[in-house]
Amino acid sequence: MSAMRQRTIALGTGIGLLAFLTAGCTSNAREGGAGSSPLSTVASAATPSVLSDAASRAAVLDTYRKYWDEQIKAYAQGSVVGTELEKYSVDQALSGTRADVYNNKTAGIVLTGSPKISPTVTTIELDKSPKQATLSDCLDISGWTPVDTKTGAARPVTNPVLRYTVTATARTVGSDWMISEVDSDMSRPC
Repeated sequence: MSAMRQRTIALGTGIGLLAFLTAGCTSNAREGGAGSSPLSTVASAATPSVLSDAASRAAVLDTYRKYWDEQIKAYAQGSVVGTELEKYSVDQALSGTRADVYNNKTAGIVLTGSPKISPTVTTIELDKSPKQATLSDCLDISGWTPVDTKTGAARPVTNPVLRYTVTATARTVGSDWMISEVDSDMSRPC
């Protein structure tokens, strides 16, 4: 049984559910001058490859977070229409979300609230074409509730594992990072 389908059992819905920063610092102060920060001095002394790696990692994290924002919208409204999932995901990540949202809609289920994510980039390969990255996440679904669309009543969550490991793969499409695969592992609580 696939990990994505295990969430079906966990939520007791009988239908598959997806089991599943850029932070910028700038300084206008001259290097080493009054008001310059240690971060701006360190950044200016870093090599281009280090900056490229750091910028790519930040871009991957930003894409992953936006991918989750769009998934949350899709699950809450019971449709991928009006979301930007295609802007942030491809391949299995996109098709899996589409299928699960459709199955939930068919079963009369939407998800309210939102999960908490805490991703880190574990590997990044900038010398490949397309570039690739792997992320590890501890997904906390305790704040994400399946709700019956007809009655408005919450459906019980029967799985005791509400925090588990997710591994995601990202790759570039052109110059943009996209989430391409997501694997949830409920046997690895976090």
